[in-house]
Amino acid sequence: MKTLTMLLVLFTMALTANTQGALFQTQTQIPNMQGIKEYSVASNFMSLPCFLRWQYFTENVIWIGLDEAQQLVNAQARIADEHAVPPSHHSHRKHPAGH
Repeated sequence: MKTLTMLLVLFTMALTANTQGALFQTQTQIPNMQGIKEYSVASNFMSLPCFLRWQYFTENVIWIGLDEAQQLVNAQARIADEHAVPPSHHSHRKHPAGH
């Protein structure tokens, strides 16, 4: 009986450790808010920080703070601005016929 109890305890510990490891791996996914407009259908009529919190919760079953969500939204916007390609003024120039 002691052996069976010990096996059951070890199995439970292994299962718990495996589950926690899986949760840790999914926590690193931060929802991307680029291209989503605040208070729109796409954001479920929420602000971007609130929508990010909601998305993070549905994917990870963990709530993050509103301040943290705001920082993440700001960081994503900064990254998007840094990688944006400025419009070319020459692309809209009409060329004379035959050139």
